[in-house]
Formats: sequence, structure tokens, C-alpha cells
Amino acid sequence: MKKFLIIIFTCISVTVLGQTYKSFEVREITKNEKANGETDFKGSTEVLDTEGRISFLKYYSKVASSFFNDKNLDYEPVPLELAKFIKNRIKPQPLPNIRLRQQLDSFKYIGYSFDKNRREIENLKFWKGQNGVVVRDNKLLFEKSTTIKRSFDVITWRGRIEFSLKTFDSKVLKLNLGEKVFISDLELSVGIWNKIDIEIDLASAERGYNVFVNGVKIVDYALINNLGSIDFIAIYAASGTEIDDIIVTKYGEKKFGEDLHDRDVPYTVNTVLYDSFQITPDPKFSNSVDYDDSEWALVDEMPYAYGGERYKGERLYLRSTFDCPSNFPSKNRERAILNIEAIFPSGEVWVNDKVVHVSKKPTPIGVDITDYLHDGQNIISIVVDPNQVKVTNRHTATDIYTGWYTGRVWIDYTSLDHIEDVYIVTDSVEQNNAKIFANILLNTERWLKNEREVKIYNGFKGYVKVEFFEWFPNEFKVPIAVEESDVDVELYEDKILKLPVLLENAKLWNPEKPQLYKVVVTLLDENKTPIDDYVLTTGVRKISQINGTFCINNEPYMMNGALILGHRAPLENISRHMYCAPSYILVQDLLKIKKMNGNTIRMSHHDQQWGGTNDPRYAEYADQLGVMFQWATPAWVRSGSPWLLDFESLPQYVHQLRNHPSIVMWQPANHPKVGSTLEESMKWFEKVYTTIWQVDSTRLISPTANQIRMHAPSDDGKLTSDGKPAKPYKIWTAPMITRGNMDHMTGYGANWEILRNWPYTKKWSGEQGWRENANRTTYLKSKERAYFDFENEESIAQPNWELMRGKPEYKIMSYEWDADKGSIGRLLTTEEWRESQAFQAMSAFEAIKKKRILDYDGFAWCELNGGGNSGTYLKPLLDYYGHAKLSYHVLGMAYQKSFACSDNVDMAYGPDDKVNVIIVYWGEAGKGDVSILIRDDKNKIVKKKKFSDIFLPLGRGSISVGQFKVDDLKPGVYTFEYELKIK
Repeated sequence: MKKFLIIIFTCISVTVLGQTYKSFEVREITKNEKANGETDFKGSTEVLDTEGRISFLKYYSKVASSFFNDKNLDYEPVPLELAKFIKNRIKPQPLPNIRLRQQLDSFKYIGYSFDKNRREIENLKFWKGQNGVVVRDNKLLFEKSTTIKRSFDVITWRGRIEFSLKTFDSKVLKLNLGEKVFISDLELSVGIWNKIDIEIDLASAERGYNVFVNGVKIVDYALINNLGSIDFIAIYAASGTEIDDIIVTKYGEKKFGEDLHDRDVPYTVNTVLYDSFQITPDPKFSNSVDYDDSEWALVDEMPYAYGGERYKGERLYLRSTFDCPSNFPSKNRERAILNIEAIFPSGEVWVNDKVVHVSKKPTPIGVDITDYLHDGQNIISIVVDPNQVKVTNRHTATDIYTGWYTGRVWIDYTSLDHIEDVYIVTDSVEQNNAKIFANILLNTERWLKNEREVKIYNGFKGYVKVEFFEWFPNEFKVPIAVEESDVDVELYEDKILKLPVLLENAKLWNPEKPQLYKVVVTLLDENKTPIDDYVLTTGVRKISQINGTFCINNEPYMMNGALILGHRAPLENISRHMYCAPSYILVQDLLKIKKMNGNTIRMSHHDQQWGGTNDPRYAEYADQLGVMFQWATPAWVRSGSPWLLDFESLPQYVHQLRNHPSIVMWQPANHPKVGSTLEESMKWFEKVYTTIWQVDSTRLISPTANQIRMHAPSDDGKLTSDGKPAKPYKIWTAPMITRGNMDHMTGYGANWEILRNWPYTKKWSGEQGWRENANRTTYLKSKERAYFDFENEESIAQPNWELMRGKPEYKIMSYEWDADKGSIGRLLTTEEWRESQAFQAMSAFEAIKKKRILDYDGFAWCELNGGGNSGTYLKPLLDYYGHAKLSYHVLGMAYQKSFACSDNVDMAYGPDDKVNVIIVYWGEAGKGDVSILIRDDKNKIVKKKKFSDIFLPLGRGSISVGQFKVDDLKPGVYTFEYELKIK
């Protein structure tokens, strides 16, 4: 554990003295002269036939799984327990000292609807008629040893039965699922609650079931014989046994037609029994302090999400009681501002039986509740409306009841003369000296109420002081920089003060060394008595594009990582946690990226044509863990018209997060499409840019992740997408505008010649037409702007099906299922899942290698986590349950800062071929040695080669090392292992 923490909290692989980087390639060696030159895996220069390619992939899978020490392909990079451990070591945000911040994190909640109420009444009526059991304290108690039986809608395909049980004699326990499945001798802990989960699979040829107790599998796919369906559960247990929450989920089979879109909804999900042995209290009058909430449950953490098919139609009710501070109202604590990060999709906020806010969007909330508070106990009540997806898309979960939630809640008690907002901007970085501007928004509400007609000056005169403290990873009490200015604020003026601060020898933030400052802004009166303060954390870092290269703090950088779509396991939470997941899951996402040498997440949470999240926790954790974001915001639009983008709310979302150094790019759209005119797309670009720029001018802006669909002109704007003269638009070359597309060379069934010829491609005739050149070469050659691949590759890989037996997505192919025909030559069967993973991994490395040679500025794989298409999405690097596919390991190899490899994507070496060795590098200047070991199919080393003292210049690029021939080797498939040592 300690070793892992050191890796996570220091840095990803860095090109430094003494560092070693390893990589490998697999190549066919043949005497066939057709293999001379750059040979395709499948394409016009291929030498392998279809079955030869399958054999090649079988060999690749064997080599790669051994190389990465994951022979069973069941590795889980970041288990949840580890994520929870790391989450508990994230440093909490500092609190102000003068203003009082009251965190409201002790909420109780219920979910309520009239349908739920009727169901609960009917369930209790059923149990009152059963012998030998009684409902007591919201649990089913066995008064004697007996059998209970509960029927439900018949399961004929796949399903799940779950319940909690506490017994003092587990040997007596027996379960019947229908007429012919008998389960006994379960390994249960006596005298405590056990969570029992049973997965039922009646669809597969072998037919079986799994049993989990407290998350541990204790029955591994026991076979079921001669059974057509299951329509009840019977439980025989000893006297004193208690049972709680019997839940039965029925998964319905989907019959697929020829249309690939049929597979967007791979099966149905329906909760056919939910027996909680209680009646949820009526929330009427719950916004009153006198309401009895003793039957409400405690929220385990804020923010809190609710929802999913199981709870469809239920409103979420939250209550928290609190006492006003004893010195409120008093000097410096004269007003109370209630802050809520977000309410989604809509809802109401009540304080002491009065509505203080109605929310229609998940924009941040700040409302003055001074006049609603009173001495003693107060109550805040939040009511969140249920959500249901209205317009589904390809990746929408089968469960369309996407979670409704409330963000974190707090009250700030401040002076009437106060600081409204602080925005810290790193203006320049030179030799580690940083020029900072603290943009401070001030206001005064000190109206002299005894004046019928104002005759005297009502403004505020005083001082503002700004202090910078080192805060993370090490915290110091003495500021390293202090600046002060006098200030004069008119009543209700909203005065902005721009105060320059010079940080000498600043500790700069970057993903490899995330260092943060605490900034304390203090408002002082004319006597220099502090009356208010505003405290935040931020990183000092400068984002830029220098000579066409993405830079942090004037140094060449890359953004390498993957997308997060928000589909979380287990399946009952796939929709609930789409936009708002528990904190440890967010940390888990960040750690998964770090573990594969990545440094970037592209935010792409969505369940329909629009979506997105602005969860500040992601940014807070990434600030400390060292991960960058291409951030979307909830104004985000996925597809269709770009004008679906919520321009009204976009600046509020940007404002909410603009002090976080981990966010390096705003990207408010995915791949929408306009009509046929460049003028229309540039009009939209300008509106996006100006909307963001007025709030934040410090980050890159990529209005869309796929500029080709917006008819993007050449980099200088002088040519249309098809090469004709164009009227230049200023917005296209505006400051911080950057370039990017979705450059998947090997995905969607592409053959190898597209990769070989990249970036010089013909127009692709596929569904989206994204592979045409369309000025891509001008972006790569740009001396002004960086160029990113926002969804790289899109090649597919089946999961390790052995890890999914019994689950509803077992052996179901997503809409990408036929891509193998174009890339390999035929469909791979579910028995060839290893070969499937091998192709995804191999093609990913070769493609990213080529793009790094072409000097791309970064990559984002679509996506990191399995879960899209209800767990059947084939492109992700991890399966739905967090197990790594080969591609996860291989991307870690391709994302190394530096590595040695061949200089092209030649898959078969002919008799006249030479292996041209290069180093792809990024980092400090230095010297390196490259060693190459060539192994045959018996893993025997048959050839060695070494190149010494290769100079690596400062920056990023690729450099030639040398070449050698392999015509002395026998025909066959070989592994080329490269090792780069930086001296």
C-alpha cells in the first residue's frame, strides 16, 4: 500500500536521469518479397491472410499478458478499497477565519412517491397474513423455524435476487429459487447482517447462478439443469432470523435485428419485487422544525444522489437542522448566504417553512437567507425532482432514470461589507517567478436604514490584503507573498479590484508535481481591523501554445488520458451515479488514469443529447493528485445542433471552477453538426468563445471535440474544409483557441492502410465521415496552435467473459460488434476474446506511436471505464467491473514520456527490410542507451542490438537512433523488446 501511495502522490513516468522505459512490438518476419516496405496488418500491402492474422493476435495476447504480468487478464488496477484509502488522505479545503462557514453535511433523506406508498402498504399487508413471521422494527422476524415464500414476475432470461439476513444458526438456512434451484450451506457470519446476492443466468447454454455474501463470491456459477424459469424465492430459516430488503430484478432479453442501433438497448431492466418491510413517512410538513424525521435515513456523504429505475418517480427529500451561531447577527456576521453547489434536475430549497429558492438547472446557488433565520434551531429542507431521460442516445443506459442529486451545502455568515468573489490568474511565469493577478469582487450593503433620504456617503472605505501560503503538499503558516491596497466601494457597486502579486521562486503546478497555494483575501476597515475574508486554494501555472505546442509553464507538455462517460458499477447505480458519484469513485477514476501513465480526463458524462457535470470534487481531488481536465460543464451538448448548448448557464459553470489548476481546457460540446456553411459554424464558435472568455481567459478553449463536423477551415482560416479559398474569421485564430478532432485510424473496422497513410487520407464513407483529411495536416504543422486527438482509435475489445458469467451483459456484443470484419477479416467469436483484446492493444500502440511521431499534443481514449450501452460497450480500456483489458496496459506503454520503437507501422519484415529504431521523447535533455532483444515464439532470445549515447534534446519529438536487418532470422512471428535507459 505504501509503495502504491508513493507512486500516486509523486509523479507519473518522467524522463529523468536513471529512468528506464520499456516497450515491445510484435512483427512477422518472412522471406516473401511482398513484405518489403511498409506492410499492412490488413490492407493493400498485407502478407497475412485472415487466419494468419488470428494466429498473430493469439501470439500477441500471449506476449503482452506476460510482458505486463497479467497472464489471466483479470487485473484490477485500482480496487475500490484502495480508492477509499486514498480519498481519506485527500486534504480538505481550508476554511475562512473571519467570516464563519457552517458546513451542512448531516442530512437525513427519504425518497417518496404515491406509487411507492401504495406498494409498501400492499407488501406489509401480505406479510401480516403469513404464519411464523412478523414485521418488527422494519425487519421481517422469524418467530419460529419456518419457510417464507415470495412470488414475483417470472424470470425467463437473466435476473438478480438480493436480500440482507441476520441469523444465529446459518446451518439451518435453505433457499429455493423456483422449483429446482436449492441453495444451502452458505458461509455466513453469525449474529451480524449478511448481504446476499444471487445472479441467475437462464440464457446461456450452460445455465447457472452465482452467490455473493457481503461482496465475496462463494458460489461460482453453479450449473442449473432442466429449468425453464424462476418465479419465487423460498427461505427456510431458524427462529430469531431477521431479513431486510428483498429485491428482485428481472433482465429481459433483447432480440437484435440487422440494424446496429438495435444494440443500443441490449436488454431491459425491471425491479419486480422491492420489499423493505416498512412504510416511508409522508414528507408533508417536513420543511418544519417540528416534523418527526426519526424514520428518515442518514446521508452517508454530501453531495448525495438518488435515483435509477428502482426509485423512478420518487422525489428526494433532504432535511438538516442547525443552530445559528450565537453571535449572529453581530458585527462582521450580519448576513447569511446559503450556498448549494447544484440541484439536479430541478427542485426547491426551504428554510424554516419558507421557500427561499427554486432551481431549474444545476447551476450553483447562493441565496441570502438572513431574514429567514431565527435564534435556536433552524431547518433547511431540499426537495429534488425525479429525472427521466427524454432523448436517448447510443450510450444511454437501459435504465433511463438518471440520478437526481444535491451538491454540498454550506452557509457563510459575513459582514455587510464583504468579499463576493476572488479569481486568481497566473499572468506570466519566467524563471520560476510568477506574476499573479488577484481579481477581487467587493460589495457593501450597509444601507443607513434610518435615513429617509440618503444625505451622506454610504460607501465603504478600507483596505484589501492578499496573502499566498504554501498549502499542498506541505503547509506553512507564514505567507510567501503579501500585497495590500486601499479600496473605496460605493453602495451595491460590485467593485472589481485587480491586485498584482509577484511570487518569487514560485512552486509551479503541473501534473507531475501538483503544488498548491492557499490564498487568503482579507477585507479591513479604515482602522485596518479585519471584517471579512475569502479563502481558496489554487495552483500557479500558465497554460499556453508556443510554436504550435501545448505548454504548461512555458514547457512542452501532453494531455494523455481517456474519457469518463459516467457509467458506474454496479448496474443498479449505473444511472444513479451518472452525474454525481460517491467521492471514492471519483478518486478511483483519477487513480486509474495515473496508473496507466496518463495525466488527463476528458469529461463526457452524458445520458442524452445534452448533459455534463460540474462536480467541484473532481477538480479539488485532481488539483492534489495531478490530473488535468478537458472540462465540459452541464451546458454540454453531445450531438445534433450545437445551438442546444445552454449559453445562459455556461458562464456560471465556468465561474464556479475557474480557480482550479487541474482544469486546463473548456470543451462545451462533443460532436454536434451545423449545416453546410462555414459562416454558421464560425458564428457558433464566436458565441462559445466570447461566453467563456468574459469569465475566464486563462485556459485553452476547444468549442467542440470534432471540428471536422463543423466544417473547420485550415489552421490559418484561409481554406475551406475541401481546400477552397475561404473568408478568414477572427474567431478561428483567437487567443487560446486550440485545435482537435476524433482521429481514430484503426477503429470502426478500418483496415491498416488508413493508419499507414495517416494523415493523408481519402474521404471515408462511413456513418460519420470523420477520417477525411479536411485540413488536418495544416493543424499538425501549425506554429500557433496545438492539435489534440479527443477520441483516439475507437478500436474494440471483448472483455474477459469468464469474469462476467451470470451477469446480464454476458457475451452480448455492442453496436461495434462487426468492426472486426474490416480490421481483421472476420468476426471474432466470444471464445476469441483474448485475440480481440490483442488487436485493440496492438493497434492502439501503433496508432499512438505514429501520432506521437507526427507530434500530436495529446490523446483521449473513448473511454476509460466499461459501462456504456449498459455494460456492453466494447471500446473501453477497462471492463464494467474495473478489470484491465490489454489496451489499458499498452496505453500505459504508449503514454510513457519516452520510449524506443520502430519508426513506422510495418507489420511484416521482408528480406530487404531494415528496422529503423527511433526514440519518441518528451522531457528534459539528456543521453540514452537503447537495447533491443528479439525473441522467437518459444520466448528464446535470438538476436540483440544496442545503440549508445543518443542525445535527447529538450522538448518533445522523435529522434532516429539507427537501423539493423533481420533477414538472418527464420520466418515466423517475433517479439522486439525495446529498453531505453536515460543516463
